[in-house]
Amino acid sequence: MNKADMIMQKMKKFTPFEIGWLAAVIDGEGNIDYRIKDNNYRIQVYSSNKEFLLHFAKIVDYRGKIYTIHTSKKRLSNKKIYSLCIGNKLQVLNILLQIKDHLIIKRKDAENAINNKRLIKTYCLKRLMEDEKK
Repeated sequence: MNKADMIMQKMKKFTPFEIGWLAAVIDGEGNIDYRIKDNNYRIQVYSSNKEFLLHFAKIVDYRGKIYTIHTSKKRLSNKKIYSLCIGNKLQVLNILLQIKDHLIIKRKDAENAINNKRLIKTYCLKRLMEDEKK
């Protein structure tokens, strides 16, 4: 078994239902983008329902903050919009590797992120360091 296979075995595995649900949420309510400033990919999800984002966070084991986005007064609705942003390279790669085949709209973005050499290198180095500590 090579190092890549060992790393894949240690990643959090989503159920088939979770994979489909996460892919649908990211395709419909989210985005996968690259931040030049951080040289990092991230996954963002937006919703007017905070409970929805809390459920998403629970599935992906996200422990960060859910932000309230202040919308402009020009909007027809006064609903608050909430945002969740996953910027952890390991978490982004883990999610994208598992859901990419189920994405329709954002598949190309996911493939670009997965093929990003810096993202993969960081992921592999961190996993190997964790293995050495054990």
